[in-house]
Order: sequence, then structure tokens, then C-alpha cells
Amino acid sequence: MRYEGQGYDIEVPIPESALVAEIPELFELIYKSLFSSITLEEHIQIVNWKVEGQGPPPTDITEFKYSGLQTGKEALKGHRPAYFTELGEFIDCPVYDRYSLHPGVHIEGPALVEERESTSVIGVNDSFKVDRNYNINIEVQVED
Repeated sequence: MRYEGQGYDIEVPIPESALVAEIPELFELIYKSLFSSITLEEHIQIVNWKVEGQGPPPTDITEFKYSGLQTGKEALKGHRPAYFTELGEFIDCPVYDRYSLHPGVHIEGPALVEERESTSVIGVNDSFKVDRNYNINIEVQVED
């Protein structure tokens, strides 16, 4: 909040029990504590509202487990040519559907993982594994 025409805003905590009519008085109390006196007869402006909310705490959730196949074969969409510098040529690279990969799937590269937003390239000596939260964790082999 601030007085009209001022460029300095003051944060004014408003208790849950406060009435709208009490807000100017709360502002003036804080203003007076910061600047020693209130001599302005300008209107008070509310510049921003900051609201805090809290929901119920999360309940105990049992861990989700996928009971279907976990080989990655069901996610294989096909193959397409892809160039890998390490090999110096195009190879017929397997292409996997990101949304069909389930926890526990482990795939050795080279491979491509396609989704709507992007394509992940898994290198020749690299691999990936899908964790229990459906994240793809790529292990990149680094040459010494």
C-alpha cells in the first residue's frame, strides 16, 4: 500500500479477522512506525494483494507399480535412418514412443525416443532406464 502519488510501497499484513474498514488504520500504523509521523492527507492506494493459501496435507499414497510388460518392445514404433558421428554413418535406428515406456524398461543405444515436444537421442554406447516416476534416466558413457 502507499499514499497516492508516492513511489514507495509498504507491505501491510492484514489479519484474518480484520474488516475492510480497518485496512487504512493498519496502513497508517505501519507507515507511522517507519516514518515517525503521518502528515499526508492523500488517498491510500492498494497496489498489490498477496494471498497465502494452504490445502490439506497429502494423504499416504501407496507406491504405484506397473504390472504390464517391461521390455520396451511394446514401445518400439519402428526404425529410421539416424547419423551418429561415432560410427561415421547413418544407421537404421530404433525409435521408441515415450508414452509407451514403463518403469523398469532399460534400452541400450543407439536409440531415439519420440514424444510430442521433443526427441531424445540415445548415443551409441549410452543407455536409458525408466524409473518408477516414469522419468527417463540416460546414462552417457564418457571416453577418458
